[in-house]
Amino acid sequence: LIAKNYAFKMGKGVLHVRKAVLNIQADAKTKTFGDVNPNLTYTVTGFKNGETIDNSGLNGQPDLSTPATVNSNVGTYSINVSKGNLNCKNYLFVFNNGTLEVTKAKLSVIAQDQSRIYGESNPDFTATYNGFKRGDTWATSGIQGQPALNSTATISSPAGNYEITVAK
Repeated sequence: LIAKNYAFKMGKGVLHVRKAVLNIQADAKTKTFGDVNPNLTYTVTGFKNGETIDNSGLNGQPDLSTPATVNSNVGTYSINVSKGNLNCKNYLFVFNNGTLEVTKAKLSVIAQDQSRIYGESNPDFTATYNGFKRGDTWATSGIQGQPALNSTATISSPAGNYEITVAK
């Protein structure tokens, strides 16, 4: 610095290095109706200077929770994420909730084997059900209607085996 009419007096300033922001995202999860909740996990993004979870000084774990339980019906539930005991000298945290999708359980409807004598009418067809959850039964599951159980066999069909089909 050069000036004809001025002398310079230098003064120090302060550079404030503020914490960077890490995004803590609850990972999306899926489970089947009637099953226990999956392990809730999270992803961290926003590290600076090539740092990772392992070398950034990040300590602790966030708290992850969901209102969904083994008894929750099909639908979407939040996965809430909060600070827990997370800490890190160089970073602040922003928390982003995720979702838990509860999907329908698979219920097998299987036609029961039947028999009849040639020349007689087909018997009433019945089915068994496998895959109920939470102790449900046909009567307590909320299922409405009955499956359609049919066969191509007629009163005049010759002796033999005929498939019993099952449809919604």
